[in-house]
Amino acid sequence: MKGIMKLLMFILPMLFIIGCDSDNGVTDNNPQLLSAEITEKVSTIEEYEEKILLQGVQNYTVSGTLGGYDTLADVPPELQGEIKSLWDVWEIVKLVWRSAGLAEKAMPFIWIDFYKVKYKQENHNDSPILSGLMIKPRFVDITYVPPILVLTHPTETLRKYSPSVTDPFFDGTMTKPFGLLFAILGYAVVIPDYAGLGDNNQAHPYCLESLGKSAATMVDAVRKIKGVSYDNSQTYVMGFSEGGYAALATAAYMRTHPLNKYNLKRVSALSGPYDLSGAMQTLMLNADRNYPAPYFLPYTINGYGAAYPEIDYLTFSQSVVANPTTDKVPFYRTLHSMLYGAFSGTQISNFIYTVEPDNPDHDPDKNSYYGPLSIATTNFQKKLKESGSALNAALSANTLVRESWYPSPDIDFFFAHYKDDDCVPIGNTEAMQKVWSKYENVTFSIYDSTAPLSKSDVGSTHAASILQSYVRGMRFILGMPYNFEEAE
Repeated sequence: MKGIMKLLMFILPMLFIIGCDSDNGVTDNNPQLLSAEITEKVSTIEEYEEKILLQGVQNYTVSGTLGGYDTLADVPPELQGEIKSLWDVWEIVKLVWRSAGLAEKAMPFIWIDFYKVKYKQENHNDSPILSGLMIKPRFVDITYVPPILVLTHPTETLRKYSPSVTDPFFDGTMTKPFGLLFAILGYAVVIPDYAGLGDNNQAHPYCLESLGKSAATMVDAVRKIKGVSYDNSQTYVMGFSEGGYAALATAAYMRTHPLNKYNLKRVSALSGPYDLSGAMQTLMLNADRNYPAPYFLPYTINGYGAAYPEIDYLTFSQSVVANPTTDKVPFYRTLHSMLYGAFSGTQISNFIYTVEPDNPDHDPDKNSYYGPLSIATTNFQKKLKESGSALNAALSANTLVRESWYPSPDIDFFFAHYKDDDCVPIGNTEAMQKVWSKYENVTFSIYDSTAPLSKSDVGSTHAASILQSYVRGMRFILGMPYNFEEAE
């Protein structure tokens, strides 16, 4: 009898947790489109380039959220002159675009409209406002009706870099520049601001499956824009890093909500943290002081704490150390205040490096920052290690490595990942490969070079791999062989 009671005590919380964050019913979202305003318009790529040069793109680098530095001023003295600016990266992107045969696929356009879209997931007053960007060219062939490509972006911590914000017209993850290139390949590119960005001030649902619902809802919303037509018989999804996770979560949502008739055709999930209860849990436990993006752990704690308020030790003050900083404010309080859009990935990580860890055993190697887990209380670390904890049940509930939503034979899936990725471990894609490699409509590309970008160019192998991943992913979306000859 005691054994049965123990089993029930484990299973019931699991069912509750899964029910909390999953949308298992097949229902129509009934979203509410609030507004769709054209905030920018360009007639040529050169006009776009003129705008971002005037905004200082040459002084910025790839975001610290991808292991970069945010600005050239943030680059350590010993690396000055080596790390490339976003402008330099953009020039390389265009070179590779041509060498990969994508430039020749561009469709002639008259101009390109950038819409800021505001919407709600449900049509009632207390549903939070979400926002996003749609990039839609007016093509020379005015009879052409574009399909929708949902572009789910990598992690971004700065609200000013939200996709829907066009001042500045660039961002640290190159989302808007890549979105522009994808649009002129013949798509209406829909880029959701995740919750916590754009016009939303909630906690960001970092690597929570609810990202998929909000992205799919934006598709429903833009279809309601008057005077704008789309080819609704085909929809595509692509994303890199956290966007790779969000792309797969979007596909999962679209797969299980057929009443919305998304007509999903192809999905490119690139370098994403799909295996939260496996590869990513291992990363949380073992990443050392050399890990290039430690901000990811407080974002995970904050997002999961908001999604699962019943797990009391997941509240930020219970899971992050209180040891005061030099200004006598508890560490967790200052760190929490940095997670709502005003601080860059580099600034958040630099603050994390100042932590005084909980160290009841007085381990001399752990008296100062020793890795992302340095910020966590002893109790949080204990729960992360316990296989039956509510925390690990929540991670499992949002892990996308599972059979329960097997890929429909009508949808083609593509996964790409750099094998030595130093931010998002290759184990995430390898876990997907173990589960889904048996399906003929699922393709995997594990590549061994980030050329022509490198870690010394942008700060991390993960950031360097974004170009390789996007080019492979877009070639797959277009029905081209995903391999290509890299530009010299």
